[in-house]
Amino acid sequence: MRRRILAAIFGTAALFTFAGQSLAATITFTGVVDQVDAPLNLAHLTSGDQFLATLFFNDRPSPSGLAGGGPVSRYFLRVGDFIINEKQGVGKVAFSTGPSSGSVFYQLIDFGASSADPYLAGFAEITLQAATPDGMIPPIDQFNLNDFIISLTPPNALPESVLGHCTSLPKITNLVPESGTTISLFTCGLGGLALLRRYSAPRAT
Repeated sequence: MRRRILAAIFGTAALFTFAGQSLAATITFTGVVDQVDAPLNLAHLTSGDQFLATLFFNDRPSPSGLAGGGPVSRYFLRVGDFIINEKQGVGKVAFSTGPSSGSVFYQLIDFGASSADPYLAGFAEITLQAATPDGMIPPIDQFNLNDFIISLTPPNALPESVLGHCTSLPKITNLVPESGTTISLFTCGLGGLALLRRYSAPRAT
């Protein structure tokens, strides 16, 4: 009886291991700056500077695996030599990469930094969208929407802005558990299911 109870407990753990668990993914945008509107320009940004943003987010993908997104947990952003490396995130990533639905899109919404030295704060948005009537994703230079904006707030001055466009499709990593705990629990859960099956099976008479 005790073995059956333990097996049932571990079996239940397997069924609910991933329920409510956060899965970490990353998305990386690359681009180039088209325009800088920054009278103070404390970061010394210029048109032509390279743009890179890598964001970690907790994803809840659709069953197809082609659409997903989630809240940003941390991120790294670089424009030219200016870098923001935040260990906690603000905003949300959303994307749909299945061309058979008629369009694809990638979006970063309300991406903000609490501190962006020498600025007091930073803010960014990225939007990519393309129609796919033939079921194919077009080259990025043929996207209907392709732009990013970065707003930086210097001390005692109005926000400054950086505008640009992405030069390649965003790269999305495979989903991975945020820690080894999930894998450990899942392994125990599988063992529990085996025990449950063994001790729950009717005995031959």
